[in-house]
Order: sequence, then C-alpha cells, then structure tokens
Amino acid sequence: MNELKAARERLGLRSEVVAGRADISLVYYRRLEAGLSKPTLPVARRVASALGMTVDEVWPDEPAHEMVGPSTPDVA
Repeated sequence: MNELKAARERLGLRSEVVAGRADISLVYYRRLEAGLSKPTLPVARRVASALGMTVDEVWPDEPAHEMVGPSTPDVA
C-alpha cells in the first residue's frame, strides 16, 4: 500500500472526499492511489493539502522536482 492510500485510510476519509477537496476527478485520484499515474506538482500539492500533509510526506520516494509536466488530466 502506498502512502497516499495509507494516509487517506488513517484519516478515515473516502476517496471521493479527497478527490473533491483536491479538485480532481475520482478516476484520476484512484489512479494516483494505485500508482498508475504520477501527479503534476500542482495536483500533488492539492492532494497533499486535502490530507493535511506535505507533498514529501505523501510521495516520499518521488522528488517534487520531477512532478512538473501534465501526464494526465488533473481536473474533475
């Protein structure tokens, strides 16, 4: 289990809630949780903020400087 899913579950939040707070689609959020998509830095910041965490806490193995270009749509 990756840190994104673990953090969400620790906080007792549903995927829909985190996706809504981060202003991204539920499908995209689930792809992030499953490790099937990499977030852009702006998306990573919104997701981390939705969890009350930093980008480095949510993606400890993913350097923030590598999260730059859009790889998938990031809005709902």
